Amino acid sequence: MRVIIAGGGTGGHIFPAVSIAEEIMEKDKNNEILFIGTKRGMEGELVTKKGFNIDFIRSYPILGKSMLFKLKGLIYTLVGMYESIKIFNKFNPEIVVGVGGYVSGPVVLSAFIKRIPRVICEQNSIPGITNRVLSYFANKIFVTFEKSKPFFNKEKTLLTGNPIQKKFNDMNLKNDKKAADKKFSILILGGSQGARKLNAVLPDCIAMISDKNISVVHQAGQKDYESVSNKYLQHKIDASVYDFIDSIEDFYKDADLVIARSGAGTIAEICSIGKPSILIPFPFATHNHQYHNAKVLQECGAALLIEDEKLDCK
Repeated sequence: MRVIIAGGGTGGHIFPAVSIAEEIMEKDKNNEILFIGTKRGMEGELVTKKGFNIDFIRSYPILGKSMLFKLKGLIYTLVGMYESIKIFNKFNPEIVVGVGGYVSGPVVLSAFIKRIPRVICEQNSIPGITNRVLSYFANKIFVTFEKSKPFFNKEKTLLTGNPIQKKFNDMNLKNDKKAADKKFSILILGGSQGARKLNAVLPDCIAMISDKNISVVHQAGQKDYESVSNKYLQHKIDASVYDFIDSIEDFYKDADLVIARSGAGTIAEICSIGKPSILIPFPFATHNHQYHNAKVLQECGAALLIEDEKLDCK
């Protein structure tokens, strides 16, 4: 079976896409998978690192900008559809999977025109505009949260959860360190690109804790990597700072507490491994979907939710 998977931009779209691809290949090594993304997102680097091929199209977001920006987005959508059809004619896919992000729009629409079976995956509790539109053209819609279902045609919608990489299901969460030797470990994740507010506030908050038997792993993103590293050094906190953590599973295993944004990918991973968490939603996410993602866990007693504007050291 030949499968095209379209989506990208951030890790929240890319990692579920890779998880789907890995599962398809595990079912049958003769399957063929091609990713479609843009050169503006992280997908080029992350997908090829996982051993999959990727082609690029031109695409641009439409929502929430000026009329000129929307016109540019519409033009790029048409260009992206033309480029997608060229890729289809060469690869001859038997199914197209859209995993979200604006790049999936022209790809799934082109599959509709070519009458290629197509499905979409919605990771967030409040669907983005791209998937809301694509739902009318998709044969099946897979959602992560129960509260997403009313946004879509109930006959086509299935509650599946968010795909995560198999390594999380296979993790041995047993910690071999003796309790007397182990520091309380905090894992801070600002998403695949870091989070400026978390980077600015959390090192100072941790420094105020009187019990210094603490270790920190902090994914800060490229832009804030140096400043965050310097903050921990100034506070004399045992911290390991990274711009991006690729193999996150080992850090999850050692963590006693996860402090993170509430993108759908992070939510799925935290739920899978059963770690306590403090979730701080990104306030400018489309339709405020990160807040609603975190709210689902809070209502289940699975996480503490702190809104971004209320995050301080008091």
